[in-house]
Amino acid sequence: MRNTNQLNTTTKNLFPQSFTASTTKNIWRDQLIRRTSGDRLDQAAINVGDIVYLKPVDGPAFRSRVIFNTPIAGQTTYTSETVGHPRIRARFHHADVHAVESAQELRS
Repeated sequence: MRNTNQLNTTTKNLFPQSFTASTTKNIWRDQLIRRTSGDRLDQAAINVGDIVYLKPVDGPAFRSRVIFNTPIAGQTTYTSETVGHPRIRARFHHADVHAVESAQELRS
């Protein structure tokens, strides 16, 4: 049987703090403020590459780029990462988005 304490110590020595990637904060759907219903965004399409504006419950609003979307339990779930610092990855539904900048409009 392995000594897990020894294994953990060895792993810590192989990957010192200076070589670890920058920390990414994850924000989940329950940590976001939903927009009001009946908004003009209800019919707006959100695609990979679009910039979305999200408002966390405990902080200022931020903008992030959609990097992934998939249907889960009958509703599309999106994943986005902030454009600048600090690094934030958010997972959300359409109702959590307060504004959208289309990637196609940004390119033209």
